Amino acid sequence: MQFQSGRPFSVFRPEMGLLRLGFQRLDFEFRNFLRGPSQRRIDLGISKTVPFDGRWEIFNLSNTVNLGMPENNFDSVGFGTVTSTVGGPRVSQFGVRLTF
Repeated sequence: MQFQSGRPFSVFRPEMGLLRLGFQRLDFEFRNFLRGPSQRRIDLGISKTVPFDGRWEIFNLSNTVNLGMPENNFDSVGFGTVTSTVGGPRVSQFGVRLTF
């Protein structure tokens, strides 16, 4: 099982002009004071040993969608929106090993 609180991030605003190329943090009292979405993931593994070894693994058992970080460019049209996910959907795999 994996449970994480949201990662901290700052809000940026692009600075335009002849001598101001790049990004500048907005002037807030605290840095990295915002938090992204939290993440949850449950993985399961089942194995059985008989004349052969069998193993079944399930990743992201509850099929939870973990959201990515929100847009942090203050001048962007999508400011504050989440447009990506982290991790993947539920995945299952089965393996067998014969020993003789």
